[in-house]
Amino acid sequence: MGIRKIAQIAGVSVSTVSRVLNGTKPVSDDLRERVEQAIQDVGYVPDYVARSMVLKKSFTVGVIMPNTSELYHQAIFYSIEKVLDQYGYKALLCLVKDPDDAQHQNNESGYLEVLVKSRTDGIIMMHESSRPEIYSRLHDNTIPMVQCNIDIRNIGYPQVRIDDFAAAYDGTSYLLGLGHTNIGVISTVSYSMAEKRIGGYRKALADHGIQFDKHRIIYSEDGPAYTRVSFGAGKAAMRQLLDTTKGVTAVFVMSDEMAVGAFQAVREAGLSIPHDISILGFDGIELGAFTNPQLTSIEQPIGQLGTIAAKKLMAMISGNTIEQDEILRYQLRVRSSCRNIS
Repeated sequence: MGIRKIAQIAGVSVSTVSRVLNGTKPVSDDLRERVEQAIQDVGYVPDYVARSMVLKKSFTVGVIMPNTSELYHQAIFYSIEKVLDQYGYKALLCLVKDPDDAQHQNNESGYLEVLVKSRTDGIIMMHESSRPEIYSRLHDNTIPMVQCNIDIRNIGYPQVRIDDFAAAYDGTSYLLGLGHTNIGVISTVSYSMAEKRIGGYRKALADHGIQFDKHRIIYSEDGPAYTRVSFGAGKAAMRQLLDTTKGVTAVFVMSDEMAVGAFQAVREAGLSIPHDISILGFDGIELGAFTNPQLTSIEQPIGQLGTIAAKKLMAMISGNTIEQDEILRYQLRVRSSCRNIS
């Protein structure tokens, strides 16, 4: 049973069937579903090994991301998968464990070794490595790579991200505009993005004539890195902030998931949101609309981050010239977890 019969059953052209099987060009969801249903109906089994040999492609993309419970990263991965599927590619998910743990120091290198040996066609990097040799290894093997939501300079790979410094500056300015001058921060120490967000926070304070106090920043340092952006980490950090810092009226939590944990710590302390403490999150995940009160947050274009990164990588694999970096727009999603005290 050949592709001509599949095309006849699906009511499409032979070239459309070929595009679905070979991933040479994107195909609409409707056409793809019709072709895949016809393939299933006739029991056709493509020879992927032969296809890879002829086209000199593996039709796989490695997606390297931190091994966290973050809903944020999961949402980005979903959007990446959706684009790859349109091109006939499959994602090989590589979850990098805690780089500070001696047991997992070679975790990144191990994944990279597998991806290189399996001749993956490209990599989307969502994990920020502290080891420069990781990136030079990719250069040596001429594997295309796109940085998604990370900002590693001078390695020659394109980026898709937001301006974290500006986003944190705007978030802090929003709280200052509501009359809050004693603003705490809950952050993670794992990535340079955290440093940029702290930088934006400090700049906003300075521009409003408010002295920076390092004691108002609590880092979610407990446990391995992959648990530092979680409900539990946010709850523990908020408890510490309430125990050690007096007079804080607002807290800027650099992850919505941690912000949800912070909500619980505030309530367990006998306080209310936003009457006693305003909470501002960061990321804009769907969960923020279901908290009580609903979470005000810096909303990243989560779907766009994954979609653009995947399309950029597909263009690189095809040998097309691409725009090096894309800095996407964020927005302040005002809900009800912050109040005006001025």
